[in-house]
Amino acid sequence: MQRAHVHGGQLTDFVAARALGKAAGLVHHIPQDADAHLQHIALVKIIGAHPSKGKLRLSFLCGNRAVMDYRARYDVCERAAGLLSAQIGQIPDGVDRLTKQIASLERELDSLRRKGAMTHLKALADQAVTENGYKLIAARLDPLPMDALRRLASELIERERCVVLLSAPKDGGDTLLCARSASLDADMSALLRQTVAEIGGKGGGRSDFAQGSSPCENAVQRAAAILRAK
Repeated sequence: MQRAHVHGGQLTDFVAARALGKAAGLVHHIPQDADAHLQHIALVKIIGAHPSKGKLRLSFLCGNRAVMDYRARYDVCERAAGLLSAQIGQIPDGVDRLTKQIASLERELDSLRRKGAMTHLKALADQAVTENGYKLIAARLDPLPMDALRRLASELIERERCVVLLSAPKDGGDTLLCARSASLDADMSALLRQTVAEIGGKGGGRSDFAQGSSPCENAVQRAAAILRAK
């Protein structure tokens, strides 16, 4: 890669650099009367420009390196065009169309997950465990949007004296939701904050309904253990 210094629109300093393993060494320094040297430069491709000590520093490839860079990029474009069954000039439109299709499919999948979440309702209610004066429902479910977890929890806490702790995988960790029936006075926001303080994560909410996330997959088990210890 080569660098040149431009000052006041004029090329004032030219430095060619050569890669030496992980370091870079100066090959030669061409003085200000560089026109005679520059006339031998073939294809030049600018790959970067930024101010440096009152000058404009340009980073570029020239000659065979520039040709090889263009060839590599052209090969990538040809491969992308083949995957999209399109001409190279149609790649942007093809990517835009594919992105919209993916977004539409993700919305459809989320909708199906929300509907499917309610099929867990009876099974979750049946697995409630009687604790000290309340029923505890604690479960880690398949991946679900947070609004689907909220809907499930809202249905479950309609039951008398019920605490609901639900989690679902997301981005390498878990979402976590803590909720309780109106007939109880346990602080779900405090429970969630204590849980994420111990295992990592963040979240908050009201005393009866709180939500958050954690990088750990055992978030719901830890929340249940903290609740039982109170």
